[in-house]
Amino acid sequence: MDLDKVYGIFEKRRLEEAKLNVMANMMSDMNEFVPLDQNPLQTSVHIDADGEHLVWETPYARAQYYGTNGKVTFRKYTTAGTGPYWDKVASSNYMDQWEDSFLTNLGL
Repeated sequence: MDLDKVYGIFEKRRLEEAKLNVMANMMSDMNEFVPLDQNPLQTSVHIDADGEHLVWETPYARAQYYGTNGKVTFRKYTTAGTGPYWDKVASSNYMDQWEDSFLTNLGL
């Protein structure tokens, strides 16, 4: 979400808290679409030090996200409904809820 326009309206601390709350919701909601074999990829997600991005921190996270490791294209995921580009799938399902949550966290 692009927050540039709202930074001038609300105090920064309040915005940061709202953003972190929504990012926590996003992590939870995206997990249903993150490939799951033995769980480490789903449990490796965290918010980066700048508080701007979600990061999945396993050696194979990038390959799973893009659906390829450069040599092999992954076509069959062990858990139904999971696969590459899980953020895009989750955002198409949950974006309205994330936006509502952000506004609610701001008290709007």
